Amino acid sequence: MGNSCWKSYDYDIDEELDYSGTNICVIKNKDNLEKIISESTNTNKMVVMNFNATWCEPCIAASRFYIESSKKYPYFLFVAVDIDDLDELASAYGVDATPTFFFLLGGTTIDTLVGAHKEQFEKKMEILARYVPS
Repeated sequence: MGNSCWKSYDYDIDEELDYSGTNICVIKNKDNLEKIISESTNTNKMVVMNFNATWCEPCIAASRFYIESSKKYPYFLFVAVDIDDLDELASAYGVDATPTFFFLLGGTTIDTLVGAHKEQFEKKMEILARYVPS
């Protein structure tokens, strides 16, 4: 999982991934994701997909900057996929570490990021926001 797994994060270990009150869509099945990707293709919107797990400490830390980014870039489609709930989807995307972020445009992955690397994630978001229509 890279170096992100060995960092110390400032949060309660019992804290859970909570996207309520955000514009992040929690994917419950493969059909939900396919609909979002189809919508993004039709509207030329970027999909920012976060593969995570509730037991994963770096995922909980990453959820904070993921939520911040969803507010900063409301014209992107943000989705969260729990690998324990949808392991076949995680396998289909080749996810072998959490968190893993995929950036899709037109249904095609244009970039990825593995790990809870806030600075790298924010830099990718800034670059993509310049080139993807809002």
